[in-house]
Amino acid sequence: MAKNATTLKTRRRSPGSRQRDLMMEIDAREVLRLLREHDFDSRTEIERLSGLSSSRVSAAVTLLIKKGLVESRGRSKSKSGRRPGLLRINAGYGHVIGVDIGGSNLRIALADMNGTVLGKWSASTKRTSSPDMVVSRFARE
Repeated sequence: MAKNATTLKTRRRSPGSRQRDLMMEIDAREVLRLLREHDFDSRTEIERLSGLSSSRVSAAVTLLIKKGLVESRGRSKSKSGRRPGLLRINAGYGHVIGVDIGGSNLRIALADMNGTVLGKWSASTKRTSSPDMVVSRFARE
């Protein structure tokens, strides 16, 4: 039992470590938001818009790349010095589904992580008079 207790102690993380992890997650969310909302892709531009230091942006980008949400797409052209690395959201990481249940129509759209619509479907809900019937219709299709 002493061995298990020791193992548990070594797995516990200090409050400072948890706080750093939380800050990195917050930074990563901000970087991801900026990549979604703006048409830029270099770390320098992210630093400028976010107000984060280069080390915090670098740590956030590294975390996003490890998770597969962001990918590097080479280097941009530069007149002098090191060329900035280009970034983009990994469109293939996952999918987003949107559902609109209206009074007369049921519409569904599937998009990749960049918002590119991959497919759409719609059906009339005029003959369905209850939410259960609409869900049943959706499940059949």
